[in-house]
Amino acid sequence: MRVEDADLPFVRIDGDVRRGLLAHHEHACELLAAVLEPVCAGVPARERDHLALPELPAARRRPHYDSGRERDQELLAPQVVVVVHRLAGLELVEAHAETVGARLGGQARDAETLEVSRDRIEDVRHAPETILAPVTRAALVLAVVALAGPVAARAEVVVPGIASGALAIAPDGSPRVAYVEGAELMLASRVESGWTSERVAALPGAGGTITGIAVSPSGRVAALAEARTGRWLVLYERGAHLRRLTSLVAPGVRIGRAGLALDRRGLPVVAYAEWRPSFNTFLRVVRFERGGYRARRVTRRGFPPSTIAPAAAPVAMRNGTVRVVEAYGGSGGSAAIDWVPQRTDWLGQFLYSSPLAALAGGVSAAAAPDGAVHAAWTVGFPTLGTLSVVLARHGRLAESSLVLDDAVLAGLALTPAGPVLAATDVVDGADGILTAAILRDPAGATLELDGAAASVAAAPDGAAQVLLARDGALEWYAVPAAAPRVTLTAVSAPGGVALSGTVAGATSGSVTLYRERPGTERVAIASAPLSPDGSFSALDDTPGVPAFYRAVFTEPATGLPAASLLRSALAPG
Repeated sequence: MRVEDADLPFVRIDGDVRRGLLAHHEHACELLAAVLEPVCAGVPARERDHLALPELPAARRRPHYDSGRERDQELLAPQVVVVVHRLAGLELVEAHAETVGARLGGQARDAETLEVSRDRIEDVRHAPETILAPVTRAALVLAVVALAGPVAARAEVVVPGIASGALAIAPDGSPRVAYVEGAELMLASRVESGWTSERVAALPGAGGTITGIAVSPSGRVAALAEARTGRWLVLYERGAHLRRLTSLVAPGVRIGRAGLALDRRGLPVVAYAEWRPSFNTFLRVVRFERGGYRARRVTRRGFPPSTIAPAAAPVAMRNGTVRVVEAYGGSGGSAAIDWVPQRTDWLGQFLYSSPLAALAGGVSAAAAPDGAVHAAWTVGFPTLGTLSVVLARHGRLAESSLVLDDAVLAGLALTPAGPVLAATDVVDGADGILTAAILRDPAGATLELDGAAASVAAAPDGAAQVLLARDGALEWYAVPAAAPRVTLTAVSAPGGVALSGTVAGATSGSVTLYRERPGTERVAIASAPLSPDGSFSALDDTPGVPAFYRAVFTEPATGLPAASLLRSALAPG
């Protein structure tokens, strides 16, 4: 076996003192052997000579097959094509893709039997992949983003009444937003007069969410929508001569959070993991081949076992190959693997592993021009009662670290300088939570914004654009290179609370100060003018019971709501 890079470790965990409990990672090679044995089984040694990673020891335990549907042949993705001519009465077009051996319970299925029916959408609120009781703050984020406060006057409102969506940027730099309204897939575009939305397709049922959107160099739009229950997954495409909606999973299948990317041809690539009540999982990558979308196996024999449905994100490399980052695990620990295609199989490289963590949401990933894969996702630590965002990089070495505490990832955008992360900081209150949007730049500096982060994307020039949820509406902003940063302090004063702070990068204007409590509408208590040095101050003389405070400064050119939220409540003196 030839090893091109003998220094590449299979597991490397960059921890700090807080994560000292990860010290058992010296046993990770045992786990990795169990990872690679099932997915590389059956490959003759002479065919492994091309592997660029170190050889693995023999696995100590062989996972069993979950059912007769797990075989080594190619799988055909269930496909239902919808040609969209009008909003009502969408025309169903029978899929003509060739069946190449897809099986479910030993029986072949045709396109008709693989249609997703909204009658099959079930309530699986108690399914393991939705159980995040130890880290319930992650589940509460989307429920409270509507409490983030009034919309600023200069805000570009994409759509009112919606609190989640996904953002992509076209080659000309113009943004596109996909979101779900009821059981309809919606697309919004920015025009000279503002934002315009259109209904583009009917989804298999209500309760959907957008897990990805992308725009190809030719302007072709692809949007991936998924049931929050994991019971359906559909891909919408729109081009100059194309309108179609493709169902990617069969009825009865339950999946984790899926991911979307565009390959070198500008065509969609989707990755998802099936989850079984036995805790067995099966990772799939779907590509357009020979006239139809086909799903190929990445893992088999139920590996990796997970009490929570794994999240997956495809990564399109410049050489045309597609890798898949998979994050998984609940009770018993969590891990993430970068799956790399080989001649006849896939090889996995651990990016992260913790016996204390549990997956909490989806994974975002992208490839840099130098070939390194960057990925990010959220984990909860039930025993510690905390949340963290993990950022990993797999280049010559694989490394990862916890970069944001008490936060839930909203997305990753790759700029020439490196990855930009958008996340929602979660602040505990006695009667609920408050949220603050956070942008982390490639150097590790953070910018706090008002509201909750919904999505982030990078323009062709490398500038970041962000989608925020504020007052139950989706708002879009271009992030300036030198965005102002707000700091806020508060101290109890006789009969009230004294507030003061600074806005770095601003010498004029004013800061709006809010008194906030979870579960109630926030109150603007003052508009404090900035001094020439960027400082401000105000007094809340009618606070009543203990409250949180937030300062918001609207950047004049873009309307970006730079903010600072105090992380603890303060009582009057």
